[in-house]
Amino acid sequence: MEAVILSGLGEVTHRERFPTTRDALLDFAKRQLTPTTHLALEATTNTWPVVELLRPYVLSITVSNPMKTRAIAEAKIKTDKVDALILANLLRLNYLPAVWCPDAQTQALRRLATERTMLVNDRTRIKNRIHSILHQRLIHAPDANSTPESAPRLLLLDISQLQQTRQGHLKRGLLLRFPFEMKTAMARRF
Repeated sequence: MEAVILSGLGEVTHRERFPTTRDALLDFAKRQLTPTTHLALEATTNTWPVVELLRPYVLSITVSNPMKTRAIAEAKIKTDKVDALILANLLRLNYLPAVWCPDAQTQALRRLATERTMLVNDRTRIKNRIHSILHQRLIHAPDANSTPESAPRLLLLDISQLQQTRQGHLKRGLLLRFPFEMKTAMARRF
């Protein structure tokens, strides 16, 4: 993370680069931030945990929208050092386009929705992989897309039509790609 502290006249009074870890952020906050500090951050994947960690040390935190911060988005030289200086100057001049800061409950709901989306994507990827493996081996797969409860039907396929070596290959291929619970169910079937 690149940090720049400006005076009221826009002069750089402090510049520092440090890792984006809890300990490094707290160390920086305790050494450099004051209750009268105005802080600017660019919206990224870890913005909200950083905001919550630094909020007690500053007067205000503005999270900038990088797509609306034209000076940064259209810069020919794009480095953290340059971006930090531009953010600090835009904040000092009160010209920094901010994003809406969600409350704790909204953040928790967003995290929950994101986690659910990732799990659904994982489930879909696994089901598609199973169908691909079965299709490669000319085995008809039952429709397991109607409900989540019907997905285990994929595990009960009759694969006796395969030769012994192909059966072993299929078993290994499926077992390597399944979560632990499905491995246990498949091991009983094979």
